[in-house]
Amino acid sequence: IIVDGFRPDGWDLAGAGIALAGVAVLMYAPRGGA
Repeated sequence: IIVDGFRPDGWDLAGAGIALAGVAVLMYAPRGGA
């Protein structure tokens, strides 16, 4: 995906992956009473 002429490099993709993994942990973590 190229936006405004910016091409993400490996570090950008790694950061996005870490962020998405964090969201997945928060979404799927077991919670009491939920």
